[in-house]
Amino acid sequence: MRQIELASLIYYRDRDRQYIDKIVSLCRDVGIDVRICELDPRPDVVIILGGDGSILQYVHDDAMMREDMLNIPIFHIGTGKVNFFADITVDEISREVFEDLKNGRFSIDERSLIYTYMDNEKIITLNEVVMRYVNPGKIVEFYVTEPSGEVVLQGRMDGVIVATPTGSTAYLLALGGPVVDYRIQTVKVIIPVAPFSPALVPIVHPIDIRITVESRGDCMIVCDGILYGRAQKIVVDRADRSIRFIRTRSYRFYDRLRRRLFTL
Repeated sequence: MRQIELASLIYYRDRDRQYIDKIVSLCRDVGIDVRICELDPRPDVVIILGGDGSILQYVHDDAMMREDMLNIPIFHIGTGKVNFFADITVDEISREVFEDLKNGRFSIDERSLIYTYMDNEKIITLNEVVMRYVNPGKIVEFYVTEPSGEVVLQGRMDGVIVATPTGSTAYLLALGGPVVDYRIQTVKVIIPVAPFSPALVPIVHPIDIRITVESRGDCMIVCDGILYGRAQKIVVDRADRSIRFIRTRSYRFYDRLRRRLFTL
């Protein structure tokens, strides 16, 4: 890996401001120039300080405006409870870590993204898109189809979730969906929400095959926890970009999963 010369340090929560001076000092000690909350000029790395939600906010606030930012690797320093995306937590900050970062002694963990098309809007989605009927007291008919016209899922339910492998440990997991190992980036998971029939089960589906999700009533469209509006139809396709996380150490997925399951 080439050396890191310029970093952008991004944070979204006021409570994370207390760690900035230490991170900036360590970066400059090892020869990395740091810009705080600035993405111009184009940095070699984006350092995101915060919880897992800060990664989602970066995807929807910054990368949505400039998709080329997804080509820049992310070094996530976790300050949240779970820190599923993080390479290190704030308690693990050290000069050695930033020396590894400076000298390119790291690997890249690449994660698939999906595009959610709603009307004329294209939404980059890292975890999942939720399409849920607006009336919480009733269920409605949903259809999930492939471009060939084959029906993947059909029935009455509260809604449908389409999740990436990364998103399988988020909302999907809370609904009893399968956990997909992060090293498998070739699938997505389609899960019915509160289906009327127990025969409607989660489906592991190729991420490269586009699907259309339709309902017989207005639905809320929520991508990575952000409400984008109402629609009766969305199209979900694999994005032509991915998100890239820096790993200065082994990423112990199942340790993190256990922590995710038992963290309140």
